[in-house]
Amino acid sequence: MGNLFNLDSGFSKFMNRVSDLFLLNILWVICSIPIITIGASTTALYSVNLNLLSENEGHITKVFFKAFKENFKKSTAIWLIVLLISTILVVNLIFWLKCGLSIAYIALPFIFFTLFIFLLVTPYIFPVLSQTNSSILSIIKYCFFISIKALPYSLLITLFGLSVLFATFYFPIVFLFMLLLGVAIHSYMVSRIFLIVYNKNNNHFSKILS
Repeated sequence: MGNLFNLDSGFSKFMNRVSDLFLLNILWVICSIPIITIGASTTALYSVNLNLLSENEGHITKVFFKAFKENFKKSTAIWLIVLLISTILVVNLIFWLKCGLSIAYIALPFIFFTLFIFLLVTPYIFPVLSQTNSSILSIIKYCFFISIKALPYSLLITLFGLSVLFATFYFPIVFLFMLLLGVAIHSYMVSRIFLIVYNKNNNHFSKILS
């Protein structure tokens, strides 16, 4: 029993990680409340999680707010772009599904394809942004190419995210869990996958970020 609570035991390391993610989740929720700051909060979230996975941890709060401040302008701009594109795609999808016009059979495949690409690319944006000072255009280009190059991983990240989103909206208990811990856990898991993809393709696509 004594070994269970030893600082070097697996249980202690697991609980330390859970406490780190709990604090990180609270920071993300608080800093995302204005909505317009969700981009900066999400970039900071990934910055901390990638540090945790690289065992270059630092103080959670300090790393979070440092990344939040340093990436605020670019993160906010990208977040607004993502929000705008999301709105356009959803509005168009709803319109063409309900309009009853024959041209919808031409428009809908295009919209579904665009939505598919958008869902593949978007999950990479904030992790990449947390690791580079490149321009917004370079980041988007990099995320597009890496999402296609690592398509199986991209599909895994996308399906994982959509499943979490669906469960959050339809099950109140999941929504509560996301507020307390779930967002940070989701980001942590995506960060693990992102590191695999990044390490496999970094040399090939590094010139895109230059």
